[in-house]
Amino acid sequence: GTMAVAAASCGLRVGMVAAGLATLYTIFSHTVGFGPDTMTGSPLRTMAAAGLAFLVGGTLGYEHDVRDRLVRTLKRRDQELSAARKRLEERVLLTTEHLDLTRTELGHARYQMEQAMTHAPIGVVAINVDRQLTFINEAALSQFGCEALPDNVSNWDALVREVRIFDPQGARILPP
Repeated sequence: GTMAVAAASCGLRVGMVAAGLATLYTIFSHTVGFGPDTMTGSPLRTMAAAGLAFLVGGTLGYEHDVRDRLVRTLKRRDQELSAARKRLEERVLLTTEHLDLTRTELGHARYQMEQAMTHAPIGVVAINVDRQLTFINEAALSQFGCEALPDNVSNWDALVREVRIFDPQGARILPP
């Protein structure tokens, strides 16, 4: 029993040492006539007891070593995973910082563009992909001959259809 516990808790080497000690004790018991008759009654039974001790010690010790290797492998992989997770978190943080910086720069660029379009000396009209008007500056309104767009003008087609466009000298440009 002690040999099995030693092998199961300490590994193959300790299991083999414990099995060797158990075998020596069994041989000693056989020579002095001490111990149970099932183990020490004959040389064959003594050899069988020694073989069983080595078999149990070897098997339990081997199983312990396999579990120990698996635990070490899992710990190593867990450390690798933690390191990879940390690297990924650092990359996400760095990318987020770059995104925030880019977003700030984009906001400044939009503001500068809006200021440039608003104060441009020529007419500026912006439309989106659906041809909806998204921006019109004062110079464009004065070219259209109005202070504000009519309520029924919300897209480019209505603008071209409803509003007469003039150049800075007052000549009509669109529609003819």
